[in-house]
Amino acid sequence: MRLPIPIKINNNYHRECEIQAPSPATLADTNKIADSDIYSAMIRFLQGSIKSIDGNEDINKSLLYKMPYRTAEMIAVDAMLEIDDDDGVEGIYRCPLCGHGYVAEKKMSGDIEIDTRDFISSMPVNYWDDEEYGVRHEFYNPIVINDGKGNIIEEVRDIEMTFPTMEHCIKAYSKFGRTDEIRFEFAVYLEAITHVNGSEIDSKFKNRFGMYIFENCNMKKDILVIGENMRRYGRDTTVKRTCEKCGRLWRSQVNTSNFFVSGLRTL
Repeated sequence: MRLPIPIKINNNYHRECEIQAPSPATLADTNKIADSDIYSAMIRFLQGSIKSIDGNEDINKSLLYKMPYRTAEMIAVDAMLEIDDDDGVEGIYRCPLCGHGYVAEKKMSGDIEIDTRDFISSMPVNYWDDEEYGVRHEFYNPIVINDGKGNIIEEVRDIEMTFPTMEHCIKAYSKFGRTDEIRFEFAVYLEAITHVNGSEIDSKFKNRFGMYIFENCNMKKDILVIGENMRRYGRDTTVKRTCEKCGRLWRSQVNTSNFFVSGLRTL
């Protein structure tokens, strides 16, 4: 399969991989880890589900840590479908206007089967193709960092980020886990930052000021825009909905990660 975002290491791009059905041992190990760390569990699952990368079957684990999360997510879901080809995803989606719930599910009504699930096979995939590898974002308003005494240390006008990798997710998860989902997202972005105002930054700058930058920018103009740009490659898991109650049209995010986790639970 072609990787939606290639793995970039030292300016080399790994673009193709061959997947296989994971073994029972892979599934058991993944399921054991998933409750405590879903991202480390995905690394174990990828180890047992990828047969080769660019034709090479000798896969170094460090290569998987450098794999963009959006690519890893797609591989994990596709490998799960090697076991069970039912690609329907269940979920409850609420209208952003009136709150009415739309249920995507498979059920029986008398003798009739009703299936309103969303199907992975119908979701398009967007591929990165030799464009800028990552995201450059200019903040809606500069983020002013001071020393607490009124002296300005820096005004952060723009940042450059690589695509978040499995390694970034694992590091962020070790700090915030599932207890603070929004700051976990900030932490992932923080791990992915490479430059501020055009200058390369180090871990010291990230540790001192990184979280402050994301906590003090504009949610709509900055955080949501960054998230949208980070998700522009990979499987498009947004689905158009029409509210049965008020008629509102909107797009909701189908959680394919839940598809992966629930697949582990039901095998």
